[in-house]
This record gives sequence, C-alpha cells and structure tokens, in this order.
Amino acid sequence: MAPDRMPSPLEMFRIPCLLLFWLLSTATTTAQEKVTVGVGVSFNPAAVAEDNSSHFQTPGMADYYVTAQIGDILRTEVQFGILIRSADQTYSDSLGEFNGNTSGVVMRFGFGAFYTWRPDSSFTVYAGPRTGVMASSSYLTYSRLSAGYANQKTIWGAFYISGCFGAEYAITHHLSLGGEFQFTSTGFGVPNETPAATGYPREFKESVLSTDALVFIRFFF
Repeated sequence: MAPDRMPSPLEMFRIPCLLLFWLLSTATTTAQEKVTVGVGVSFNPAAVAEDNSSHFQTPGMADYYVTAQIGDILRTEVQFGILIRSADQTYSDSLGEFNGNTSGVVMRFGFGAFYTWRPDSSFTVYAGPRTGVMASSSYLTYSRLSAGYANQKTIWGAFYISGCFGAEYAITHHLSLGGEFQFTSTGFGVPNETPAATGYPREFKESVLSTDALVFIRFFF
C-alpha cells in the first residue's frame, strides 16, 4: 500500500542504506571468495508504470550500476540515476518585467542481491530482488512576487520492489550484454506541496503492480 504522506529524503534512503550495509557485511564475511567489480548501464524501453506525468522517468535518462560478483553464486548491484533541469523565463506586470525560474531534480536509488549460476563459461543467469526509492522535486521561484505569481514547491516520492530474472552473455572477458525481466510493486506517495493544495481532488496515492524489462551493458574490471 502506498504511504499516507510523502516521506522525507532521509526516510526514503533509510531502508536502502540498511540493506547496502547488510550487503557489504555479507561481502566482508565471504572475503575468501573472488570478487569481480564492474559498472553498467540499463536502458528501459518503457516508462515507469503509471508515471503519467513523467515525474520519475524522462526520455534519455538512464540508470547506472556498480556491480560486485562475489564468487560464483552471489551478485550485488547498487543502482542510481539523476536528472537536473532548469529553465528561466521573463514575465511582466504593471510594475515592469521580472524573472521566473523553474527547476527540478529526478533521482532514483536502489540495489539488488542475486543468486547467479553459469550454464557455460560465457553465459550467466541470475535471479533475486531489487528495491529502491524514486524522488522528484519541482521548484518555481520569481525574482519578485506579483498578483497571480507565487513561489511553488512540489516533491513526489515512490518506493519500489521487484522480483528479477536476468541473463547476460560475455562478449569479451570484460564486456557483457544482457536483459532482465521484472515483476514490480510500486507505491506512489502523497505529494508534498508548498503552498498546500486547497482544491479537490487531493492527497492522491497509488499502488501499482507491473511487468517490466531492462537491457543491460556491463563492464567488468
């Protein structure tokens, strides 16, 4: 179920950070295993399900990954993506011209832990969960206030957890190409608006179940 209010950034990142600490602890306890580190990028052929206003994903925004393959059966991945936008515009009223600035930030942060196995030396299959948070903020500010023009701030947040099944083929010893299928539950929270909305409808929140797919390129050191 989606949360009743928009969580703060600290609240949104608490669960992923705790899970990251657990994953690092697991890696430390298996230090005798060979650890291979890599970086990757994913391409999502579809938008975030039910993100109708494109708060959390816009065309051209990709997610990056830091991958750690621990031995032959455990893989962890930290995922992050960011988009920063800013636009300026000139307005006019009876007192003359004034400036307005529209800015926004879209962030995604998550990670996963996977069981991996290799049918052959070039082909790797993996399965496991991914979880994370998405946050989007929008700011509208003016160089001076005027009738009908007021500073505005809106923050949206969402939490997701996915069951994932993927496979990758090693083109070379360092480079792999793969794909991943996901079954995802996403909870969209109530936007935090300043000034607060006074009309209806308001306090919109939503829970969504969806199937998704990603295309991956990974480089291992």
